[in-house]
Amino acid sequence: MNRRTFLGTAGVCGGLSLAGCLDAEDVGPGGTDGEAYPQYDRPAYSGWPPTESCDGGGVLFAQLRLGQYTAIQRAITEDRLDTSHPVAGLAMYGSDRIATAVETLSAYPFDETLRHAVIAASTDDETTLDADRTLVEPPRELLSSTNESTDDDSESISPADVGIDLDRVALFDNVLLFEGSFDHDQFVERFGAAFEHVDTHRGISIYESRDERDGLAFALTGSRLVVPAVDDEHPTDGETVLAHSLSGYISTVGRIVDTADGQWLFETTGPAALGVGFWELPAAEQLTAAGIATDRSSVDAVFESVGSCLCAVELDDESVGVPTFEARFSGLYPTGSPSTEELQSAFAGERDPAALYAETPRAHFSALLDE
Repeated sequence: MNRRTFLGTAGVCGGLSLAGCLDAEDVGPGGTDGEAYPQYDRPAYSGWPPTESCDGGGVLFAQLRLGQYTAIQRAITEDRLDTSHPVAGLAMYGSDRIATAVETLSAYPFDETLRHAVIAASTDDETTLDADRTLVEPPRELLSSTNESTDDDSESISPADVGIDLDRVALFDNVLLFEGSFDHDQFVERFGAAFEHVDTHRGISIYESRDERDGLAFALTGSRLVVPAVDDEHPTDGETVLAHSLSGYISTVGRIVDTADGQWLFETTGPAALGVGFWELPAAEQLTAAGIATDRSSVDAVFESVGSCLCAVELDDESVGVPTFEARFSGLYPTGSPSTEELQSAFAGERDPAALYAETPRAHFSALLDE
């Protein structure tokens, strides 16, 4: 199944906005006083996803550690990472949602420079570029650099020109969060002419378009760029969407991580190479086996009544050899958790899980994804 249409039958894409932190990404699983699930530090993006989208609906959020994207793609190509596994497939769906959102930023003056930075951070070799190999469509300046001639003589601005070096990208409530390093002054000098600095909170400088009709806006620090994607299904202007996302981060209330169950989701799945989460899905848009993995028994039992969940895939240090992948799933079930047997059947089959836990309203599963 094409990953960009993954879960299309579940109706998740059309009915939800997308969501996406704060803490350092230091992983360290630890026991929790006899509980049968792991405990990690919260991932770096977890301080951002709100409990409610800008238009009042549920929230879908996704994140990707760019430096490991090539290793993930190589593992898929070599059949070492099975994306038909529900957790892996959902996590890859999250990375595709991020890629789609990045490609909607053409109205912003930094669009091509930002896509260049994403490709530089997520690709081993930029000498041969095409949309099948890169996370996002290569911008004009990269394509022209690999061709003998080009009809486009416009000046390009490389990421190095404005001090951009990316580590991670997250998406939450149709807002993109780029994390890494930014030269704030250079960025504003090159791209800020059409924007007005309207406020600063918690070290975040907020810029809005001088033309109120276009609704463009972004927020910037030395380590983060926050910018609304363009979504035809949710046409709310970027200024409103950005303000909604920033309000929770600035006030530290109204976020998923501000709830006990939200903290549990982030802490039991931890920092990971990629992941996707769903918060308080309406009953009509709950995940179903048809949209995840039709050849796995008990998937319906795990997803048909889930209220919120987080799926993540982590890989060990690939520098020591062929990396191994671990799938992590944590879910919240207001009307009753699936049994451990159902979790085992849906996610592990005959393999032994690393962790297996089910006690209403919570359930957790984690295991290595080895072939």
